[in-house]
Amino acid sequence: MRFSENIINDVCLIKVDLEQASIIHSVEFKKFLFNCIDNGQKKIIVDLSVCKQTDSTFMGTLVAAKKHSETTGGEIALVITAEIVSAMFVISRMDKVFNIFDSVEAGFQHYAKS
Repeated sequence: MRFSENIINDVCLIKVDLEQASIIHSVEFKKFLFNCIDNGQKKIIVDLSVCKQTDSTFMGTLVAAKKHSETTGGEIALVITAEIVSAMFVISRMDKVFNIFDSVEAGFQHYAKS
């Protein structure tokens, strides 16, 4: 399974099990993520720690999901560990759009404070 969901307390952890998250997976991922949002998940962490590369289409899917989540009063945080993926978010200035953490634990701490 490429995407999995685990709800811990009131936080939905979505694991992306892809080394290369790309346009090939974007439609499936969008459906998966939007389904979580539509089922009432307000605090979401998308764990991209397995990803070694992402493309602009996959990143665009994350932006669309963030906007959709915000319409329901929700938030999406990201976990990114690969330097190249992190650099892509900085270059595209998406690091200003998302709360980005270097571990799942840090993501949970973020939500524990809010």
